[in-house]
Amino acid sequence: LGVKVYKVKPRGAGVLKESRILTENTIETPYYRISFDRNREFIRSIVDLETGKELINPNSDYKMNQYLYVMGGEKSRMIRTDQRLPRPELNIVGSHTIKPTVVEKTPTGWRIVFSQQAPYTPSISSEWHLYEKMKRIDIINRFSKNEIDELEAVYFAFPFSLVRPDVRYDIQTGWLDPRKDLREGACNEWFCLQYGVTLFNDSIEVLSASHGMTLVTLGDIVVGKCNRTFNMDIGTVFSYV
Repeated sequence: LGVKVYKVKPRGAGVLKESRILTENTIETPYYRISFDRNREFIRSIVDLETGKELINPNSDYKMNQYLYVMGGEKSRMIRTDQRLPRPELNIVGSHTIKPTVVEKTPTGWRIVFSQQAPYTPSISSEWHLYEKMKRIDIINRFSKNEIDELEAVYFAFPFSLVRPDVRYDIQTGWLDPRKDLREGACNEWFCLQYGVTLFNDSIEVLSASHGMTLVTLGDIVVGKCNRTFNMDIGTVFSYV
């Protein structure tokens, strides 16, 4: 069985700050500072106020919680793990905003709703909840996807600002370290979770947990690399849809 030990410490007499709007495109809760891009089409920055660390990778090709539609890969090593087959030619298309973003104060914190579209996906709603008294961000994704017969894949991307992070994900019997606990030649392109995956280094730790996020790729989408050992250079988690 897996075991994790937590040390209980008194919080002290400090009083949490209230949420506030710092600028037109920046919101601050007691725990996070959230900044939008200029047009409020996505969240470009999440700063942990306890550590001062930026949680989003500013150099990523993807936005935080962006819906990615991937086409292609026929007759390649995407279909069968065989390095003699050619590498896949993939077309990755990210979602784009179609309605003004909703930002509203709630009794528990803030609610942010992005309305987007992508190929064969006419409706994508991403609802964020930030809390006044809890260091957590909830994201609820709802979408309508048209059925097609072509080879395709769909992900939500979470580009965290960690370089070569340590990784743990939970299975039925505990937490697994893919660098140490997987045998050489095991599947290193996608991973089945119970509820979550955590990435961490000496200064940042991020836990992504969800009943619906049961299949993920780590560092990149599936591109048929056929790696025999696990390697993760950048801290991006891709949740299969």
